[in-house]
Amino acid sequence: MPPLAINQRQLETLSQLLIAGGHHEVADLLQASLDRLISFWPAQAGALLYVSPYGETTKVSRGKLDADTLLLIEQARDGFTRREDSGEPIVGSYSIDESRDLIELPLQSGGQGVGLLHLVVSRNDQQAGGQPPLDEELLVLLVRAIGGEADKLAMLRRAERDLRELHLLYEIGQSLASNLDLTSLLNDIKLRVPKVVGAERCSIFILDEEKNELVLEIPGEQRQFRMPADRGIAGWVVTHGIGQIVNDVEHDPRWYDAISREADFVTRSIVCVPMRVKDRVIGAMQLLNKVDGQPFTEQDMQLLTTLAVQAAIAIENARLYQRLKEERDKLLQKEAEVRHAIARDLHDGPTQSIAAIAMNIEFIKRLFKAMPERVPAELD
Repeated sequence: MPPLAINQRQLETLSQLLIAGGHHEVADLLQASLDRLISFWPAQAGALLYVSPYGETTKVSRGKLDADTLLLIEQARDGFTRREDSGEPIVGSYSIDESRDLIELPLQSGGQGVGLLHLVVSRNDQQAGGQPPLDEELLVLLVRAIGGEADKLAMLRRAERDLRELHLLYEIGQSLASNLDLTSLLNDIKLRVPKVVGAERCSIFILDEEKNELVLEIPGEQRQFRMPADRGIAGWVVTHGIGQIVNDVEHDPRWYDAISREADFVTRSIVCVPMRVKDRVIGAMQLLNKVDGQPFTEQDMQLLTTLAVQAAIAIENARLYQRLKEERDKLLQKEAEVRHAIARDLHDGPTQSIAAIAMNIEFIKRLFKAMPERVPAELD
């Protein structure tokens, strides 16, 4: 393959553009970097793979990649993981056909290999360019700029998410500690949790042990949905006590879509965890559909598990409070009934007797003046 040709001034400008910032998501940064690389090289098409410090994989591409090119890219990516790579990035080249080559550049960040960059270039364009060979040192800076900036953005997004999660846990903890109304409590959890995880909806199934059913209340709707406690993904989680991530529910044999159809809600992916009080499962909490279309991760399940523990304790406390309130209401009602019965008995018995005695005493007082000889008999 002839030397890679690119104007040094172009490369310096490109490096500045790549690290200029302004991107909120890693995928946006990588896509912009790939677009600029293809434009400045110039290249016909390209693909980029990046693995974050947290093991999250991002893939972006631009331009038409035929089957042969995709096969070469997938073979190069096969088994790639983020790893220590203290050596200098080595530019690789694969021949696609008589007129095109596939250039491979490993992305680096902080002495680690963090991804792969592939560009489809035309040999004719390189030979006709008349530009000096690529400066290897500038190439190293360029590759590190992409990988380093992606790492910075990934760590920033993770730190922001961690802060949001901590804030959510604090708010929900405060709410759970002060709210003993079960319906209000469940609605509060359902509204708060999806905002932090980035899900479309949160559902909470409460186990009705008497009927062996899972009960779901939809926020804003005055109705309940019930299903057998062993049906669906939520039923499996309640039965086995193990959290599950299902990023394609249609291909999961446990999927039970009756509630989704009744609620008129399209479910694509689910993360579901059991709600426990000590060793007893009282229900399940689940998140539905990532807003950005990404799959649910283990971190999502860990956060949901933490929330489910808090929610389960709060639900049990709310239930106990509700039972105590019902018992108190029963006692108050019983007390009112006893008071009414005593008042009725007093009116029908002692009260009338006392009234009669008072009338007799008044009669005796009059006899004492008019006919005193009859007083002893009346007193008897």
